[in-house]
Amino acid sequence: MMKFKPFSIRLSILGVCRAVENKAGATVEKFDWRNEAADAAILAGITFFAAFGGVTAVNVPTASACIAAGIAAGSQFLTVLAIKRKLVKGC
Repeated sequence: MMKFKPFSIRLSILGVCRAVENKAGATVEKFDWRNEAADAAILAGITFFAAFGGVTAVNVPTASACIAAGIAAGSQFLTVLAIKRKLVKGC
């Protein structure tokens, strides 16, 4: 029979942190990469389409608009992951 370690899940503004007790009895928080990457991808997608729509509204060529929107989405994706990875403390 498998014995599971007790854990607690906390939801904060920075995402979900799962606290698990290790062998010494100390609490260790584990980062959930799958959920946080999905959140970052959703926000990056919103940023891409908002930037693309805004840039094409002022008659910038499509290729330049795609490059600008891609840069904005990439920086948004990495920024969200950095914040959720506790660049800003709070979880």
